[in-house]
Amino acid sequence: KDDATFKASLFQNKIQLIFCIIIRIMIINKPKFATKNVMPLLIFLISTFSIGNLLISWFVIIPYHEDPNKFEINNHQFTDNDVQKVNVQGSTDGLHLGSIDALSDGHSSGSNSKGKTLSKSHDNLKSNDAKSDNTSKHEQKSKDKTSIENKATNGKKNHVGKEGEVDCQCPHTCDWVKREYSGAGVRCGDRLTFVMNKHKKSEMEACRELTQGERMFCPNECNPDKCKDMKPNFENNDLDEPDEAFHRYEGVAIVTKVHSSDMLGSLKLNFCLLNAAYNRFVNYDIVVFTTMPWTEAEIEELQEVVPDSKLVVAIDGPTLQEHLADMTEDELIEIRERCDVKPDENLTWFHHCSEDREVTNVAYSWQAQFRSYYIWTHPALKQYKYMIWNDSDSLATQTWKRDPMKAMVDNDLTIMFDHYPAGKSRKFVEQELKKMMLSAYNRTFCRAALDDEDGVLKGVKCNRESDMPTIGQIHGFHHITNLDVYREPKHQDFLRQMTSVKKFSRVWDDQLAVTIPGIFGEPGKAWDHRLHNFTLMLRHNGKYDGHDFYSTRKYKNWWMKEDSGARNWTAGRVMCEKLIMTSRAGKW
Repeated sequence: KDDATFKASLFQNKIQLIFCIIIRIMIINKPKFATKNVMPLLIFLISTFSIGNLLISWFVIIPYHEDPNKFEINNHQFTDNDVQKVNVQGSTDGLHLGSIDALSDGHSSGSNSKGKTLSKSHDNLKSNDAKSDNTSKHEQKSKDKTSIENKATNGKKNHVGKEGEVDCQCPHTCDWVKREYSGAGVRCGDRLTFVMNKHKKSEMEACRELTQGERMFCPNECNPDKCKDMKPNFENNDLDEPDEAFHRYEGVAIVTKVHSSDMLGSLKLNFCLLNAAYNRFVNYDIVVFTTMPWTEAEIEELQEVVPDSKLVVAIDGPTLQEHLADMTEDELIEIRERCDVKPDENLTWFHHCSEDREVTNVAYSWQAQFRSYYIWTHPALKQYKYMIWNDSDSLATQTWKRDPMKAMVDNDLTIMFDHYPAGKSRKFVEQELKKMMLSAYNRTFCRAALDDEDGVLKGVKCNRESDMPTIGQIHGFHHITNLDVYREPKHQDFLRQMTSVKKFSRVWDDQLAVTIPGIFGEPGKAWDHRLHNFTLMLRHNGKYDGHDFYSTRKYKNWWMKEDSGARNWTAGRVMCEKLIMTSRAGKW
């Protein structure tokens, strides 16, 4: 009926389920409890029925309410009381089967193929709806479809927007965002298609019907009688611009890393949003480091998202077998124990390893070590001087108003970062850390401090020779680094020592690796973004820029909110909206 009623019912069901499970356990553990009198036996029967009922609610009704587009509803008509007979079938990959347009997602589950497009025409939808029917029903549906097309708008074809869905002849207002509107718990675009196909309504009749009455399935922006006087949701030539003109600098690359092409869908969304926010003005090259090889088709699919930028997908290093072959016997014994590898097992990238109360898999630990030392001299970055690092799950939300690269170049900076601190060096490694500092730099710092006045990160000397270092770390999800500085011998010496302590370790990771050269390099060259008036508003791990919490966790849900997302970011809407609405990555 509404969200409040649903939540109340859900809470009641949870309590009922807990009560039923307790009764079941009591009866199973103490059979005499059920045989002493009739009442416990009745409770037993009722609880058995209730649990079955609740499981149906849990796995069918609740998922449908939370995301009706994951299900396909086949029913022939509604009664006057809105009582309907429904047949609920799970859809493929969670995509909108009720939608007419072709959807694509390079990160589809349940399929080993990448970059394939899932297309559903009217004929395909008819076939899908009737896949369990006999041949005569197929023929009848084909006749129904012909009848609908002839009837729609007095014999005229329905008006289909550029995304492939009907737009109620309101292309300037009834766009993707409005068709995603879930009135009465069902997506507007799906309901329009349903009414036209099942009730043989014309496009205009369906649009008028679904934008009126108490149960509005679609907003007024899709009402053909009202939309004509409404302002467009955006103008294609009115993309938001930065406060100052951006200049393209030479030797700059946007860089990220993934384990494999399984992250293709996430990268498509990431680069599309970053392009809308920044790179469309400068078209910097993009380098993606990967541990597992990609196919040419996968690389081409990612290139389609950023057609104006040079894209390089580079293998980050040796295979796991080659890594293990270079390790000593003691190192192999240590990592097998740390990763709980059974005697009859081989170590894999996805074995989880425990270290200092932290558990990470081998693949994640390798990316940390790669970013700490090996990345700076990797052949794929040899031609570049500056690296704009952005994690694959760090998502842009607005057009950048000022260019941080201008500050980097004009001030010859070592590093600019979005957030500090993100944790600190571990206490149990402080002695080793001090030795490495002395070896590489012939001096030590006991801590790092961010000056709120000048926005510069500085090293703080130890008060006594016996003091041990505890260094706050620059957050690793986004930063801009001067590669030439990090390639200097003294910094490379420190980073080599740091990553040589233990193979596949998160104790010595990339956040400490970018911080130490930043504070041991030339003073005044490590700048904080926000303290120098660069507010990028990147969404990552529950915060904007590592500072401000956001309440709507999933990007797609944030995008749909009235006070954010598509309403406030025109460039993001024009360039990436369809990808957000159809990609699995948009569900973050």
